[in-house]
Amino acid sequence: MFDIEPWGNEIWFRPVKRIKITKEFRKKYKKSLRNSLPRRSNIDSEVLIFTALNAAVSGNITGSLQTSGETLLTNYLIDSFIRVAVPELASLLLGKEFYFDASFVPEVMYHEYSHYAMSDSVAPEVNSSILEGFADYFATKISGIDELAHELGDYGKLAKSRSAINKIAYDLKLDTKLGVGTDFVLSVLHDIEKYISKYEDNGFVEKRLFEMRKGLSVDTNIREGLPRLFWDYFPEYAVETSILLNNRGI
Repeated sequence: MFDIEPWGNEIWFRPVKRIKITKEFRKKYKKSLRNSLPRRSNIDSEVLIFTALNAAVSGNITGSLQTSGETLLTNYLIDSFIRVAVPELASLLLGKEFYFDASFVPEVMYHEYSHYAMSDSVAPEVNSSILEGFADYFATKISGIDELAHELGDYGKLAKSRSAINKIAYDLKLDTKLGVGTDFVLSVLHDIEKYISKYEDNGFVEKRLFEMRKGLSVDTNIREGLPRLFWDYFPEYAVETSILLNNRGI
């Protein structure tokens, strides 16, 4: 489109999914939209104090208070109307079904772009727990949210909610090339970053973890591979990372 040349490194997303809009979904949609609209008419103590001071300085206390009160009331009514009307109108425009496209979800895009950024060293040929966990980690760093796919429901096994702050213990079944241990790897990277960041400048851990991609392969597993990677790329924290990994069952 628009005469833009192909990038040559296209990122593929799952096919668009048709979703039927239920009454429950519509209700949640309106509530979510209403909560996302900014409030400009909150009447708190600071507003009341400012109004009183302005009235005192102006010399026309009655007139100033009346003007300020009318302004506050007008803003309140306008905001209230917007917060009611916009969600209702948006809900009507939804129709009976919609098409969910994961390529419009920021955290999904960050995850897939992370695979591309790491592909100069390791090709994203498999959905191993290590590779998916690293992609999730960088996606959380970009988005600033500790939970991925938190509103995607059950749209595919790889789009289920994953949290960076869970405390899952290691299990052999997590070491597969199907991404089963993605949550575990994500949370381990998050834990180690949180610990080391106490002693290093901002960005130190993230840069080292990105360098760590050079030690990854499609066959890197969690049990042996993860400890070796931290020993190689964080040698000054070998003891600390070993203890953290041991606490998680490795």
